[in-house]
Amino acid sequence: MRLGEGWAYMCAIRDEGSSRVLGFAVADHMRTEIVLDCLDQVVKARSGHVRGAVFHTDRGGQFNDARVIALCERVGLVRSMGATGSCFDHASAESFWSIFKHEYFYRHSFANLAELRAGIARYISFYNHQRRCAKARGQSPIGYELALSRRQEVA
Repeated sequence: MRLGEGWAYMCAIRDEGSSRVLGFAVADHMRTEIVLDCLDQVVKARSGHVRGAVFHTDRGGQFNDARVIALCERVGLVRSMGATGSCFDHASAESFWSIFKHEYFYRHSFANLAELRAGIARYISFYNHQRRCAKARGQSPIGYELALSRRQEVA
């Protein structure tokens, strides 16, 4: 993403069931640290209950780093990587990036990383709490998760 002061990179991780963005990180680089920051947010968002969840990525070096592998093993995330050259592995993720860019990023300009981070935080809050998602049966991602939780409590 182009900013007034240079380039920025974003890592975001969503729950495929509800479409909820569980974590995101923004930096002026696309090194391992951005993935580790994002994964830490995911673990916190799920109160540490991520054992068995699948963390699907492309084959970027930052996702293959020993520190990412160790974190995933420690918290029980199952790592999954797409096939080389297959765009279908990431169709859902690509859909989110398209939504994010068209609904938010392309409509704003940002002078620096601080502005971008604050803006993304506002958009993600809107996305998770208010934006209706088809995958979430027409509800917001968090609304869908709450409704699912209530149904499970009743059952």
